[in-house]
Amino acid sequence: MGFGEEISWGQRIFNIQTPEVLKEINFKQETNIHNLVIFREGILDHQHVFTYFWVTFCLIIPFLNLKSVAIAEFLDRINMPIVPIWISIFFIIGYFPSIILKFIVPVPLLQAVVEVKEVTLSLLFLVYSLQCLIDSHHQRLIIIR
Repeated sequence: MGFGEEISWGQRIFNIQTPEVLKEINFKQETNIHNLVIFREGILDHQHVFTYFWVTFCLIIPFLNLKSVAIAEFLDRINMPIVPIWISIFFIIGYFPSIILKFIVPVPLLQAVVEVKEVTLSLLFLVYSLQCLIDSHHQRLIIIR
């Protein structure tokens, strides 16, 4: 999904046509979610939604987990995965250059800045996924012993 940008590239590679109902509500006439017309402007803009998600999941939740015993117990009870703070810091480092570059880069290059930010954050989610896999494997080894 990450490298195929949902199904957009898969559509091209496998020559899959977009259903008519999606063509009407997707501004790029593709079979994906983030290009639906409702996600193009305002607070539901796909860039904003992605930012809301990673800020909540990678910054707010780990911070609350550290600062509140009650929240930490609740998150543990529901088996909520918690992003380690060291990875959270890299999310901030990966995001803020794009904010600064928005004001410096000429308009025709703004999309490139957005794409670099998306790739950076996606790679950080890959790092976090690998960290979860390593932790899971380590936990199994402890249980077996």
